[in-house]
Amino acid sequence: IGNWFKEKKNRDQVILASKVSGPGLSWVREGGLQYSEKSITEALEKSLKRLKTDYIDLYQLHWPERKTNFFSRLGYSVEDAKKAIDEHKEDSNEWNDFEKILIALEKFTKEGKIRYVGLSNETPWGLSKFLEVSKLKSLPKMMSVQNPYNLLCRTYEIGLAEISIREKSGLLAYSPLAGGFLTGKYRNNNLPENSRQKLFGEYYTRY
Repeated sequence: IGNWFKEKKNRDQVILASKVSGPGLSWVREGGLQYSEKSITEALEKSLKRLKTDYIDLYQLHWPERKTNFFSRLGYSVEDAKKAIDEHKEDSNEWNDFEKILIALEKFTKEGKIRYVGLSNETPWGLSKFLEVSKLKSLPKMMSVQNPYNLLCRTYEIGLAEISIREKSGLLAYSPLAGGFLTGKYRNNNLPENSRQKLFGEYYTRY
């Protein structure tokens, strides 16, 4: 994409979105929490370099920095949440700190490196908290939420849809074909060679 921008000289004609990964992946910036100013700085600067641009139109938090039911999971477990808090006691000042995250993002919007901010794989409670803090503290508003939405996964309609409409924080729907299941190619337990489900079936059990 960066090479394409450089060749076509069309960066100003494109709305470019990218993300900073959420916590939990040991190979991403040595693991742990990822929405500190330090981690966001590293992720953002490297994205800007790879994309050969000096700004990103929409910068998103890829998944919540807390234990909750994202990635289409249903239900909410208090036990899981308590366990996560215990695991992150050393980061207790940063874990799930909405204000601190927004302050870090504000720094980059003021520098012109980010124009707008958004969320991904977020819950109604999470979006509501970010919007509440941004209003109270005059910090950047989460303009969008990128969540799964298709005929097999309509959880966005429960809670998040109302917030999106009333607060003008729109949905960027991903997985509209349910990872390929809605195309019909997996009918009768069919697994075509090199298909997503054949290659990565253990990651697509949600459908």
